[in-house]
Amino acid sequence: MRLSRIALFAVAAMASVQSALLVSGNQNIGNGLIYLFTAGCWGYAAAFEQINRLCKTGVWKWLRRLVYAGMFVLASLAVFVGVYGNTGTATGDERALIVLGAGLKGEQPTAMLARRLDAAYTYWKAHPQVRIVLSGGQGADEVIPEAQAMENYLLAKGVPQENLLKESASTDTWENFSFSADVLAQYGIDKTMPIAFVTSDFHCWRAAWTAKQLGFTQVARIPAPTPPTRVLPSWLREGIGVVYYITFRQNGDNL
Repeated sequence: MRLSRIALFAVAAMASVQSALLVSGNQNIGNGLIYLFTAGCWGYAAAFEQINRLCKTGVWKWLRRLVYAGMFVLASLAVFVGVYGNTGTATGDERALIVLGAGLKGEQPTAMLARRLDAAYTYWKAHPQVRIVLSGGQGADEVIPEAQAMENYLLAKGVPQENLLKESASTDTWENFSFSADVLAQYGIDKTMPIAFVTSDFHCWRAAWTAKQLGFTQVARIPAPTPPTRVLPSWLREGIGVVYYITFRQNGDNL
């Protein structure tokens, strides 16, 4: 029991470090889960013996089992989305890329969005004929549309203006693909043609699912690595996203 409590304090300390790294960034469900886990670990460690006695019988025993089961399922889903997005499936024959937005800091892409744009840039360097749809609207806390900041970023890296198409109205993954399809249709590229999307590795499953739901028949993925400090909250958040999409999502998301 003593070793278990020491281990719990160690986990709580590590969770606190992760929480501290998240405080200054954008806040979302994933961050909230990390904060909740951190507080739970400290509370459990502080009242270790009392909680264990309470949870030996009755409803508290089953409540603890339920919490453990939920944590196991969420952790399994987080690992699934991480592994799924570990490799890309683009062949080089894609007619277009759709780069999904991921927030701004002022007029600049966040570190996560910059990594997505860098992945798109790398693909363009090898396939300079490809058209790139920059998909992202303007959030309530953003000073310009994400698509505009994305265009500025890639223009500065040397991608020609004629390769870049902006979609500045979307607010979620579903709209990213739906509105981008409308943009591509103006250039003779339809949903039956090979395209690829660029997003963070953890987001690949949900993006692929959405694209297929909307009728894209030849869709490949180009994953961008997640910044190290964002891996755990992003994977956890996306685990919830997978459940939400499978259960409810047919025409919108708010995660």
